[in-house]
Formats: sequence, C-alpha cells, structure tokens
Amino acid sequence: YYVVASMMLRFAATANKRHIAAAVGASGSAVTFYALSSASDDDELLENEKDVPHPQHHLTGVPHPLVTQLLGGGRSSTSVALTEGSFTVSPRLTRHPFISKEIPNRKEQLARLSAGDEEFDVLVIGGGATGSGVALDAQMRGLNTALIERADFSSETSSRSTKLIWAGIRYIATATSQLLRFKNLTRPIDAISDFTDEFKMVVGAHKERRILLENNPHLTNWVPIAVPLKGWVQWPPPFGHPLFASVPLVFPAILKFYDSLSGFTCPPSHLMSKSRAKRKFPQLDEDVKYVSVFYEGQHNDARTATCIALTAAEEGATVCNYTEMTGVIREDGDKGKAVGIKYRDNLSGKEFEVRAKCIIFCGGPFTDSLRKLEDADAK
Repeated sequence: YYVVASMMLRFAATANKRHIAAAVGASGSAVTFYALSSASDDDELLENEKDVPHPQHHLTGVPHPLVTQLLGGGRSSTSVALTEGSFTVSPRLTRHPFISKEIPNRKEQLARLSAGDEEFDVLVIGGGATGSGVALDAQMRGLNTALIERADFSSETSSRSTKLIWAGIRYIATATSQLLRFKNLTRPIDAISDFTDEFKMVVGAHKERRILLENNPHLTNWVPIAVPLKGWVQWPPPFGHPLFASVPLVFPAILKFYDSLSGFTCPPSHLMSKSRAKRKFPQLDEDVKYVSVFYEGQHNDARTATCIALTAAEEGATVCNYTEMTGVIREDGDKGKAVGIKYRDNLSGKEFEVRAKCIIFCGGPFTDSLRKLEDADAK
C-alpha cells in the first residue's frame, strides 16, 4: 500500500500535476484516503481546495471498486478529488462519478418509516431486483419513496438466477433460421423487419452487458462457455433448418461475429483441441472433433440487487428489510381506495402503519399472496 501510495503521489506531483487520491495508510480492512491538490484543468472538481489535504473518508468491510482501482487491482488508477467526506472521480478516466453518501442504518430507516407523520409518494413491497429497481427509479424521479422487504434483500428469486449477463447468441440463431424460411418469399418485408428487430435487441443486450461489466467490476466477471462439436455435420440440424447442419464448419466464425457485436470488448472466443478439451473437461466422455469457447458476462445477482437497494437508500429512499406487510389500509372501509399498509417488524414483532399515494407489489412469484392481503377474492 505504501509503495503504491508513494508512486501515485509522485506521479501526481511531477507528471500530470492533477488531483489524485492514494491509499497511504491501512489498518485491518480500513483504508484512509488523502488527496494531493495541484493546479490543473480538473480544478472544478474541488469545491474548496483547503478541504482536501487531510483524511476525509474511510472505507471498511468488503473491498470497494475504487479501492481496488487505486491499489492496482482494477483496470487503471484513477484521478480523484476528495471534498466534504465524499469521492468525486475525474471524468477523464471514468464514465460516471462515484460519490459516497452516508446511508442511514436500519434502526433509523425503521424510525422514519414508522413515525406516522409522513405520506410517501410511492411504497414498494418487495426488496428483490425488481422492487429495488422500482424504488431507485421512483426516488431518482423526485418521488418520496419507501421500500420494505420481509426478509433480507434479494433473499428469494433475485439470488437464484442463472447469474449470466447473456447477450443473446441464441436469438441471432433463431432470427436467422426464421428469416431463411421459404414462407418468407411471400412476405419479404415483414421477414426482414422481424429479423432486424431481433438483431437490434441482441445489439442492445451487448451494450447493456458491456455497461454492466465496465461499471461494476466488483459485481461482475467474464465466464467461459465451452461448446463441444461432435461432428462436422450436425443432424438433425439445430433449430430445424437444414442449412444449420453445417454449423460445426463455421461455428468459430459465428462466434467471432458475436464478439464483434460488443466491439471485441469481451475476451476473444477461441478453439480448444480435442486433447486439451479432455484435460480441461474430464467429465466430457463423448468423442468430439473440437471445442469452441466463447465468453458471456456473469454477476453476483444477490449483491447486484442489494447494491440497487443501497443506491436507492443513498439517494434518499427509506429502505427497510425484515419488514413484512400484514394488511391494507383503505380510505372508506373495506372497499375503499388503498391509502397505506399495515406491516410488522420481523425482528421485534411490533406492528406499524405507513401511508402512501401509490403502492406497488414487487413480490415476484409471491405477488399473489400480497394480492390476497388486498383482496381475499383475488385470483
């Protein structure tokens, strides 16, 4: 740490003459950041230069991506201006600034939720990926938002996904097989339009995958996917199209085209010989001609969803876990408009009420049980 800090500070002082942060002290998992200030075109990052030279912020617990970058574990070191206890990353090396804000703890969040003197604009029930995303979106639009989750964030469906950030190679295959059908001779414009729509969706998926992996290196990684090819001609043909029987002959070229859709920002697809495949995959007991390897993104789905919930809280939303909805509050008796909910703190067993102008159920496969609380006759 000290060697890295010394090198970074020297670089800032003699080479670029820009603001740069370096880790110059560490105790256990805590890292103290200092910033070196100098005249440059990045001066607008600093609100007040005199606030900078002393330690302003501590990061503890799991390594933060900013820590990883500064200590050499990321893609590059980055310029940072440090003001009023928060980081502002120079836009010349990163796409988005990272600003650290203090997030109220659960006790404080629950106190605000149960105070009873506040009507929220939006109340989200369910703290998975969908619920957290809804809460963040609403809060960023200026709506006073609250979110409750009966267990821990992303403890149900949102932690049980495939964990792949899939860019859609299968969709290219299905779209191509549908385009090359004889029936499309009578509807060429519609066929081309359908293919174009699918292709645009795949290109969009590549862009999203790239954004996720570049912006969240602490949550994502590349994962290799091996495709064993047993013969030079495959029959019955994939997707039921006879032209696809020759896929093993051109599959490496198809994967290179797939790489190109993301601007070759992913690890390159490559071939694996039969002998190497047997070493790498001893469980592969079938005879193969070769193995083709390509890469897709992978993320920690539970941590991703939790980070979305924390970002919503960071932006001012009231976010509370282990808080379960037990009933609906209506305006005029049992048939009136829903104006709030009753909920229970699952840690203390105490029950409270909270009111909101809009209530959104984001319970995933458990949404029907929430609808039953609203209407016992719901189907």
